[in-house]
Amino acid sequence: MARTSPALRPRTARHDAASGILTVRLTSISAGTWAEYEYRDVPVNVAHRVTTAGSRLPAALLEHVTERYAVRRRGTPRWIEPTTTDPA
Repeated sequence: MARTSPALRPRTARHDAASGILTVRLTSISAGTWAEYEYRDVPVNVAHRVTTAGSRLPAALLEHVTERYAVRRRGTPRWIEPTTTDPA
């Protein structure tokens, strides 16, 4: 999330257990602008914490996902590796 515009905020998250991809949709306050980011190899238990966080979604992403898993903007081929590699 540190790689996105501060005008975009996480709104929803969904997890594909088969691929381990956690997809997060970020939107502007007006919902006129949006982007989706994918996090790779996110375990089911971590994804569950994030997808059930409700209004705490931004905090849950920061605490459990953002700096621990590779990320890319949905539709792009290149993954950006995390700065730390110690998954929770």
